Amino acid sequence: MSPHERRVSMFKRLVRQRYALSAVAVVVITVAVLSLTAHQRHQLTLLERWLQDTLAPVQQALFRAGKGVDRELERWRAVRSFWVEHEALSEQASRVDELQHRLAELVAENQRLRELIGFAETLPGEYVAALVIGRNPDNWFQTITINRGRAHGIGPNDPVVVSKGLVGRVTTVSEHAATVMLILDPESGVAAMVQRTRDTGVALGVAGDDRHLHLRMFFREAAVEPGDVITSSGLSHLFPKGLRIGVVVGVSLDHAGLVRTAQVRPAVDFDRLEEVLVIRGLRRAGP
Repeated sequence: MSPHERRVSMFKRLVRQRYALSAVAVVVITVAVLSLTAHQRHQLTLLERWLQDTLAPVQQALFRAGKGVDRELERWRAVRSFWVEHEALSEQASRVDELQHRLAELVAENQRLRELIGFAETLPGEYVAALVIGRNPDNWFQTITINRGRAHGIGPNDPVVVSKGLVGRVTTVSEHAATVMLILDPESGVAAMVQRTRDTGVALGVAGDDRHLHLRMFFREAAVEPGDVITSSGLSHLFPKGLRIGVVVGVSLDHAGLVRTAQVRPAVDFDRLEEVLVIRGLRRAGP
């Protein structure tokens, strides 16, 4: 910036400062004059009237501006208060939802445990309650893993049940866990009987069908029909007698007409196994 430009800039700044000081001085002088001349007078001087008329619009504008600022501040406080309250209510609603979810889980678990306890009183021998802690996606309906093992007195071939019926039997055991073969496994076989007629057969898992068992009757003349309840017969020494297996939904004969087979819908919902009972002390070395 050249010396001339600097001088011009300084001059303009000086003018602005003088103008501001003059405006302040006018206001101060006006207030002073009004204060000094206002005592016990009912008329204003010409100067006072001129000052009052001149400053009235300014005072009105300042008053309105102040009111506007007050309104904006009040609006901002209201909005801020709303959002604070909204966040608090949202957090409270989240906590309520979480508590309701936990309560629903506890109610469902309590119901399952009550059913298990009531069912356990009808079982022979001793039992151990266990949680299902693992399932293999590749054989979801063939095996499960439970959180009880040798340390809890569990051994191979121990029957596993729930209140609705037979689940399967223990196959392998570690110190604190065990693998259970489900009755849906094609390699599983349960000595079974028709509750209504007492006709016997063997209930087998079906490869490729995770929703049904096949009950192969020992006699062609066996009386079995849809709606019949199938239970364990107790003849294999692996499972106690009378455990519910499922309900017959269809009956057929083989091509030769010699073997009668019933299609059975399991009593247990194998999709939703969470707690089970392991019956101890009934296992045998072999089938």
